[in-house]
Amino acid sequence: MVSKAINNLIIDLSPRQRDVLNSRFGLKTGEDYTLASLGEKYGITRERVRQIETEGLNLVREKIKKTPLTDILDRTNSHIENLGGLRREDHLLDDLRFILEDKNLSIWQLRFLFEIVNRPRYYNEDGNFHGFWYLDEKNKKKAVVLIDKLIKFLKKSKKEILKKGKSDIVLSRVIEPHPLPDFIALNFLSVSKKFGISPFGDFGLREWGEVDPRTMKAKAYL
Repeated sequence: MVSKAINNLIIDLSPRQRDVLNSRFGLKTGEDYTLASLGEKYGITRERVRQIETEGLNLVREKIKKTPLTDILDRTNSHIENLGGLRREDHLLDDLRFILEDKNLSIWQLRFLFEIVNRPRYYNEDGNFHGFWYLDEKNKKKAVVLIDKLIKFLKKSKKEILKKGKSDIVLSRVIEPHPLPDFIALNFLSVSKKFGISPFGDFGLREWGEVDPRTMKAKAYL
């Protein structure tokens, strides 16, 4: 469904504009090409490739206003807003495949559509966070504040969690002061790479050997 709508969106572009957008956003191959690699392919500068990309995006930005994709984007933003204003990228893809009844929807298609309308924004995956989409800086800040607070609280409560199995109580203590429904708080926490579940079902920090037993010593402890 979305694939056909995107093809209709770019069909009137020049062949080179179409190819640049397909290549830059991985729409055909699932691989995004750099400006430099496309410049080598066409025998032009990377700046000229950027100009072609911009020209193509500007044209589809006008055209998309008259297509069903606007409804899809509105539903997507409403869904993210209902979850607190952000959503981990892989989770959002699963959500939208179900909501839109489109099992072939790809992350490349979503990235292309979001780039066209400049919303939501994207946080690139790094050592601390999974890649996620967010509606504005306020939403992102709320998530980061909650995550930082929980990390500090877990470090102080490690013994209580591992010896007494009270990870759910500790989690509730951190979430309680924040005016957030539990499902939104848990959604915020899902974007962090710092948390994990031990083999015994206890929630904690991945840096703890008891939660993420990567060494033989930690495995022997378990």
